[in-house]
Amino acid sequence: LKMNAVCNEEVDPKLVIVRLKKEIQNLKDDMALSGKDVSSDPLSDEELLLCRERVNKYIESKDPEETLDVEADFRKIHFCFQYFKHLLKQSNSSRPTSMLTNDTNTTEVAKLPKEVEKEVANLKELLTQRDTEIKHIGKSFEKRES
Repeated sequence: LKMNAVCNEEVDPKLVIVRLKKEIQNLKDDMALSGKDVSSDPLSDEELLLCRERVNKYIESKDPEETLDVEADFRKIHFCFQYFKHLLKQSNSSRPTSMLTNDTNTTEVAKLPKEVEKEVANLKELLTQRDTEIKHIGKSFEKRES
Protein backbone atom coordinates (compact mmCIF):
# COMPACT_ATOMS: atom_id res chain seq x y z
CA LEU A 1 0.00 0.00 0.00
CA LYS A 2 1.33 3.41 -0.95
CA MET A 3 -0.07 6.60 0.56
CA ASN A 4 0.56 10.11 -0.66
CA ALA A 5 -0.25 12.86 1.79
CA VAL A 6 -1.75 15.89 0.11
CA CYS A 7 -2.60 19.19 1.72
CA ASN A 8 -6.34 19.66 1.38
CA GLU A 9 -6.22 23.41 1.67
CA GLU A 10 -7.39 25.88 -0.91
CA VAL A 11 -5.81 29.29 -0.86
CA ASP A 12 -7.69 32.24 -2.24
CA PRO A 13 -5.42 33.77 -4.91
CA LYS A 14 -6.68 37.26 -4.03
CA LEU A 15 -5.53 36.80 -0.42
CA VAL A 16 -2.15 35.55 -1.59
CA ILE A 17 -1.80 38.60 -3.85
CA VAL A 18 -2.70 40.97 -1.00
CA ARG A 19 -0.22 39.26 1.33
CA LEU A 20 2.55 39.36 -1.30
CA LYS A 21 1.87 43.03 -2.06
CA LYS A 22 2.23 43.82 1.67
CA GLU A 23 5.44 41.83 1.79
CA ILE A 24 6.80 43.65 -1.27
CA GLN A 25 5.93 47.02 0.28
CA ASN A 26 7.63 46.01 3.54
CA LEU A 27 10.76 45.00 1.63
CA LYS A 28 10.73 48.28 -0.31
CA ASP A 29 10.41 50.15 2.99
CA ASP A 30 13.31 48.17 4.43
CA MET A 31 15.42 49.06 1.40
CA ALA A 32 14.48 52.72 1.69
CA LEU A 33 15.40 52.75 5.38
CA SER A 34 18.81 51.28 4.63
CA GLY A 35 19.47 53.97 1.99
CA LYS A 36 21.55 57.08 2.49
CA ASP A 37 18.91 59.71 1.54
CA VAL A 38 17.52 61.22 4.73
CA SER A 39 15.56 64.46 4.76
CA SER A 40 16.16 66.85 7.63
CA ASP A 41 13.29 69.18 6.74
CA PRO A 42 10.54 69.39 9.37
CA LEU A 43 7.28 67.64 8.58
CA SER A 44 4.59 69.82 7.05
CA ASP A 45 1.24 70.34 8.76
CA GLU A 46 -0.35 68.02 6.18
CA GLU A 47 2.21 65.29 6.92
CA LEU A 48 1.67 65.67 10.67
CA LEU A 49 -2.11 65.43 10.22
CA LEU A 50 -1.70 62.38 7.97
CA CYS A 51 0.53 60.69 10.58
CA ARG A 52 -2.03 61.36 13.32
CA GLU A 53 -4.84 59.97 11.16
CA ARG A 54 -2.83 56.85 10.33
CA VAL A 55 -1.95 56.25 13.98
CA ASN A 56 -5.59 56.68 15.02
CA LYS A 57 -6.71 54.31 12.24
CA TYR A 58 -4.07 51.80 13.35
CA ILE A 59 -5.17 51.97 16.98
CA GLU A 60 -8.87 51.66 16.16
CA SER A 61 -8.42 48.78 13.70
CA LYS A 62 -9.70 45.35 14.71
CA ASP A 63 -7.51 43.69 12.05
CA PRO A 64 -4.51 41.93 13.68
CA GLU A 65 -2.64 42.25 10.37
CA GLU A 66 -3.07 46.06 10.26
CA THR A 67 0.17 47.94 9.69
CA LEU A 68 1.12 51.54 10.25
CA ASP A 69 2.38 52.95 6.96
CA VAL A 70 4.78 55.85 7.46
CA GLU A 71 6.50 55.52 4.06
CA ALA A 72 9.97 54.62 5.43
CA ASP A 73 10.58 58.16 6.65
CA PHE A 74 12.43 58.44 9.98
CA ARG A 75 10.86 61.83 10.66
CA LYS A 76 7.39 60.29 10.37
CA ILE A 77 8.39 57.24 12.40
CA HIS A 78 9.73 59.50 15.14
CA PHE A 79 6.59 61.65 15.12
CA CYS A 80 4.33 58.57 15.23
CA PHE A 81 6.16 57.32 18.32
CA GLN A 82 5.81 60.76 19.91
CA TYR A 83 2.10 60.70 19.08
CA PHE A 84 1.71 57.18 20.54
CA LYS A 85 3.41 58.42 23.71
CA HIS A 86 1.11 61.44 23.79
CA LEU A 87 -1.98 59.23 23.43
CA LEU A 88 -0.75 56.90 26.16
CA LYS A 89 -0.11 59.76 28.55
CA GLN A 90 -3.43 61.34 27.67
CA SER A 91 -5.28 58.10 28.38
CA ASN A 92 -3.46 57.76 31.73
CA SER A 93 -4.09 61.35 32.72
CA SER A 94 -7.26 63.27 33.44
CA ARG A 95 -5.76 66.56 32.28
CA PRO A 96 -5.55 67.35 28.55
CA THR A 97 -2.09 67.76 27.05
CA SER A 98 -0.93 69.33 23.83
CA MET A 99 0.89 67.49 21.05
CA LEU A 100 1.83 70.70 19.30
CA THR A 101 5.26 70.97 20.95
CA ASN A 102 8.31 68.99 19.93
CA ASP A 103 9.58 68.58 23.51
CA THR A 104 11.28 65.19 23.57
CA ASN A 105 13.16 65.83 26.83
CA THR A 106 10.26 64.74 29.01
CA THR A 107 11.36 63.27 32.33
CA GLU A 108 8.02 61.71 33.22
CA VAL A 109 7.99 57.95 32.93
CA ALA A 110 4.61 56.26 32.97
CA LYS A 111 4.37 53.02 34.93
CA LEU A 112 3.18 50.43 32.48
CA PRO A 113 1.14 47.32 33.24
CA LYS A 114 3.03 44.01 33.07
CA GLU A 115 1.33 43.10 29.78
CA VAL A 116 2.46 46.32 28.15
CA GLU A 117 6.00 45.91 29.48
CA LYS A 118 6.07 42.40 28.04
CA GLU A 119 4.81 43.69 24.68
CA VAL A 120 7.43 46.46 24.71
CA ALA A 121 10.15 43.89 25.37
CA ASN A 122 8.86 41.76 22.50
CA LEU A 123 8.76 44.77 20.18
CA LYS A 124 12.31 45.76 21.14
CA GLU A 125 13.48 42.24 20.36
CA LEU A 126 11.64 42.33 17.03
CA LEU A 127 13.17 45.73 16.24
CA THR A 128 16.64 44.41 16.92
CA GLN A 129 15.96 41.43 14.68
CA ARG A 130 14.64 43.69 11.90
CA ASP A 131 17.70 45.96 12.18
CA THR A 132 19.92 42.92 11.73
CA GLU A 133 17.89 41.81 8.71
CA ILE A 134 18.14 45.28 7.18
CA LYS A 135 21.91 45.29 7.64
CA HIS A 136 22.13 41.92 5.89
CA ILE A 137 19.94 43.15 3.03
CA GLY A 138 22.10 46.26 2.70
CA LYS A 139 25.27 44.17 2.62
CA SER A 140 23.81 41.87 -0.05
CA PHE A 141 22.91 44.89 -2.21
CA GLU A 142 26.40 46.29 -1.78
CA LYS A 143 27.88 42.95 -2.88
CA ARG A 144 25.60 42.86 -5.94
CA GLU A 145 26.60 46.40 -6.93
CA SER A 146 30.31 45.58 -6.65
